[in-house]
Amino acid sequence: MDDELDAPAELGATDETGSIYDDPIEMAEVSVALPRHRAIRRVAAKTGGDAPWLYLCSLLFTFEYETDGYISADDLELLALGVSRKRIETAVKALVYEGLWDRSRNRVERARGGYAFGYQIHHWKASRTRLLRERERRRREAHELEERVAAIEQRERELGLNGAGAAHLPGWAAPVIDAEVIEESD
Repeated sequence: MDDELDAPAELGATDETGSIYDDPIEMAEVSVALPRHRAIRRVAAKTGGDAPWLYLCSLLFTFEYETDGYISADDLELLALGVSRKRIETAVKALVYEGLWDRSRNRVERARGGYAFGYQIHHWKASRTRLLRERERRRREAHELEERVAAIEQRERELGLNGAGAAHLPGWAAPVIDAEVIEESD
């Protein structure tokens, strides 16, 4: 009898391709050094895992919803999945104290106008600008590579190679290296 249980997809079961995702998901770039950052270690010491978790969730939230690093106070409970309101307040205070978040107010479009109060991820704009520049550079490099490959493939078609490369040119043979000649020259 098989000891494995059949888990439903929402619990992380995989399909025949091994993927747990039905649809492609957008990815956010987060430094692998984040857990070792001094401020993250300090807030972790003060709050356990709550503040680092909230910080990571805030990064992902701002990437997904393109908020330019702004997190409204109303979104905090949505961000901190599984963290109580009291623990969220403690985590927020630690994030602000350690300089990972700044208190902020953001102009909101309302019929009567006004401000929404929340938090701004510290250095978000500089980080986001650098990230966007890097993405653009990678996109350009990928496009240039695609153009070079297409040009090579076109040239191979013109030469009648059909993707076989120079090794299949009529009358062309790979050079033969004579091991005895190499040994004698040593």
